[in-house]
Amino acid sequence: MGIGDKTLGFIRAGTGNPTLESISSVADYLRVKTWQLLAPNAEIVTATELDPAEAELLELFRLTSPEMRAALLTSARASLAASSDDSSAALIRRVNPKHREKLKELGLISDSGNERQD
Repeated sequence: MGIGDKTLGFIRAGTGNPTLESISSVADYLRVKTWQLLAPNAEIVTATELDPAEAELLELFRLTSPEMRAALLTSARASLAASSDDSSAALIRRVNPKHREKLKELGLISDSGNERQD
């Protein structure tokens, strides 16, 4: 395993202070990732593949200032609220209540949370 018996004994007893190298050696021996020994209850999250348009939108969003991000989000919410697409209306019904209130203030949705009918 590459770790001395004494060091391994301390690790097993929970009394040692192993180096990252020792922890990495134990992980290699157990055929797990080092982080799995350091955070055994951590949830594994798998990344989803973005299509090129989503990736571009996200990259542009990340490059903007906090103020611009807020404006972009408001604009996107307003566009969804004004959409005649049923799936957009369903999204608006599920938005954060704080954002729904802002859309009401802007007159983009009615008090019932439905899209404004023009």
